[in-house]
Amino acid sequence: MAGMTFRNSDRALVDFPYRHNTAALAGGYRYALYNNHHFILEYHWYQGSTEGPSEFADASNEFVIGYRYLMENSAIEIMAIENARNMDNSTDIAFTFGYRYLFVPE
Repeated sequence: MAGMTFRNSDRALVDFPYRHNTAALAGGYRYALYNNHHFILEYHWYQGSTEGPSEFADASNEFVIGYRYLMENSAIEIMAIENARNMDNSTDIAFTFGYRYLFVPE
């Protein structure tokens, strides 16, 4: 996956200097242990959002590991997100619990 953010202003949050454009890349792998049980491994790279000498100017590198249980129209997820390399620009580790529901028109 690749993405790009375009901003019309280089200032936000009380004159915090943003880049006009930032890029993001991600890749992942899902392993199906059984039909309903999946393990997930992902890598995310986000370009630093600010310019100048700041920890937020450096790129963010994250590893995600998790488990997803699939049901007929929904899924439950438990994920751990680990910040790697630059520890000062985002949370070092985060845990998430999610519920997804797929609305299917009849």
